[in-house]
Amino acid sequence: MYTIPEPLQTTTTNDWAFIDELRSEFHRKPHWTRYEPRPDEVDIREGVILFKAFPDPEFLLETAWHDLERFMGDIKVLIINVETYTGNKKLTTIEAIKEDQGCHEGYCIEIKKSQITIKAGDIEGIRRGIYYLEDLILKADGPFLKSANIKRSPWIENRITRCFFGPIKRPPFNRDELMDEIDYYPDEYLNRLAHEGINILWLTVEFRDIVKTDLV
Repeated sequence: MYTIPEPLQTTTTNDWAFIDELRSEFHRKPHWTRYEPRPDEVDIREGVILFKAFPDPEFLLETAWHDLERFMGDIKVLIINVETYTGNKKLTTIEAIKEDQGCHEGYCIEIKKSQITIKAGDIEGIRRGIYYLEDLILKADGPFLKSANIKRSPWIENRITRCFFGPIKRPPFNRDELMDEIDYYPDEYLNRLAHEGINILWLTVEFRDIVKTDLV
């Protein structure tokens, strides 16, 4: 019986080309086939105005807002600065407001003429709402969204993953993913995980490395 030779296992990351791909910017491309809106649809072709008024004292939503801005750039939709808006264009507003949805991470997206409102009782609900709004736009057949009132809540509270190429700190190499020279969680990889709904990372570390004590 012919046995296929087993490929050599690498011990360095020098030839791991997929790491560069994980670091690369997360781009999304729509596949639109229609460019005229229906009467009950929101038209985002002329641009959008973002209202980031949701309470966020620790700026935890900055990455999500930045991702939405990048997303709009990817799909060629202009973001207008509300301070310089002159009112001579038909624009859609995207606003995040605080409104309890009954559970952590729950959110509501209300879509109506020239206005999209993301409602949530907490920061993570707004984050999930922003990412889901991007998904709604991507799966549409044109730069339009049908009027709707969408309510969503998490089915699983803790959604855990670990880096698929991270070390596990045991012989023969004993490499530590927090102290190693390799960045196992580049920003764009974390961005991809966030879009998949991941909210917990499983890290393999030794307890004595993360807790100080005078005991030997």
